[in-house]
Amino acid sequence: MVETFGEYLKAARMAQGLSQVALVGLAPAGWSVSQTAVSAWERDERIPTVGQLAQLAEILGWTPGELPRAVTLVAANEASRRAS
Repeated sequence: MVETFGEYLKAARMAQGLSQVALVGLAPAGWSVSQTAVSAWERDERIPTVGQLAQLAEILGWTPGELPRAVTLVAANEASRRAS
């Protein structure tokens, strides 16, 4: 079961058969996210902005139900990190 945003993102990326580099390569022009950022998100070391979440949803083809799940996990990760 997916517990964190990082796990959720990684599972979605892998379900599409994409490497981190390939995911970044599919990003729209002007998207300033690197493979390093994707890696940090997947390790739950950083969280994406709302705009980056929307772009990830577009690239990964998330349904309207999947994006709120991602947002919920990001919020939980941030709350956990602040409590530490």
